[in-house]
Amino acid sequence: MPGLSDAVRRHRLDALRRAMDQADVAALALSGAEWFEFATNLPLAVQAWERPFLVVVPRDGPSAAILPRIAGNRADAQRARGNLWLDRIVHYGEQPRQSGRLPLLHQWPELVAGVLADLGLSRARVGVDAAGALAQAAGLLPQMRVVPAARELRPVRLVKHPEEIAAMTLAAGIADAALARYADEIRPGRLLGELDHRMAAAAMVDAARLAPGRDFQILRFLSLSGPAAASPHGDGAQSAATALDDTTTVTICNVRLDGLSIEDQRTFVLGRPPAELCRAVDTAHAATAAGLAAVVAGKPLCGVDEAAQAVIERAGFGPYLLHRTGHGIGVGTHEIPEDMPFDPRPILAGEVLVVEPGIYIPGVGAARFVDVAVAGRRATVLTQANRNSHDRGDSSGDVDGGRDAGIRDGGLRP
Repeated sequence: MPGLSDAVRRHRLDALRRAMDQADVAALALSGAEWFEFATNLPLAVQAWERPFLVVVPRDGPSAAILPRIAGNRADAQRARGNLWLDRIVHYGEQPRQSGRLPLLHQWPELVAGVLADLGLSRARVGVDAAGALAQAAGLLPQMRVVPAARELRPVRLVKHPEEIAAMTLAAGIADAALARYADEIRPGRLLGELDHRMAAAAMVDAARLAPGRDFQILRFLSLSGPAAASPHGDGAQSAATALDDTTTVTICNVRLDGLSIEDQRTFVLGRPPAELCRAVDTAHAATAAGLAAVVAGKPLCGVDEAAQAVIERAGFGPYLLHRTGHGIGVGTHEIPEDMPFDPRPILAGEVLVVEPGIYIPGVGAARFVDVAVAGRRATVLTQANRNSHDRGDSSGDVDGGRDAGIRDGGLRP
């Protein structure tokens, strides 16, 4: 059956129960989109401010969700495929109807209170991911206690199930193939918006072949050339941008499969860039290699940032650092840990981290190589683009997955 199995559901439920135990609550009420998807395996395309939603996961017993009716058919389809992790759904409507009436949004407090009471939680301690999740309903259940549980929830999504890692590995392979196509097609003067969309279309074809019937999404395919690349998320003037000669182009290939994200990004060298920019490319490569080598279970999390930053500082590019070395990834493209440079806790086996040091020189260009690694006795790198470019160093043997030669290359040359 396509998609994530019940084994992943049990893995996630066990992690949520540990959070409940630590918070001393009988249930969790989750109102954030990523938490909702994590608990239910149901991605939502609605915004909480406009169409609120909630899932209640008891320590023991069935779960229940409140959803706008517009999300109902997607939930039904997911259930028909055997991939919906919900025991009960209560819908509300958006307009008064003469037939088939549903509760309306202005009845949200009563709807939430009713679901909590039906689950036997009207006198229980209920943990929430956000302070306002049960604010209105709590007044209707005076004996229920709402308990902030954000701290206890922080570690819940860190360690991935092997099935989740397998999905992320497949997604990484699709992104890697896209970057290989970029290397074949990028040339000075090429319209980057057209190239990005062409590469995204080819990735969708790959996904149809490799992951039929599964939920594959293009999150972002974006190429930034020359000075535009010095703004990590673009300079806001990309509609007619072309690949520039004698500089670098940073290409972002971020995708998602079965609700799990991957970031895969490389720097292409076109023509003959200035020597200092070439040195920045080499430094960014080495910084990523150093960060990946530090993704080891039991080692300090802050060591990943320290290792990558040290390479950049030694090379004299410290003034051109704009962001931390990395973060967690999974249901969200950016996940906890968001505080990598400041957290000395041991990295957990099975934790998945993005390593993305970058050098951004205003008015000149940028260099960034982004990889995703699973922590173990050694880092297992899921993203393996750039393996066939010319190698200027020996493999270090510090990471698994065949990425050493690529990491030490001085940039992709088409």
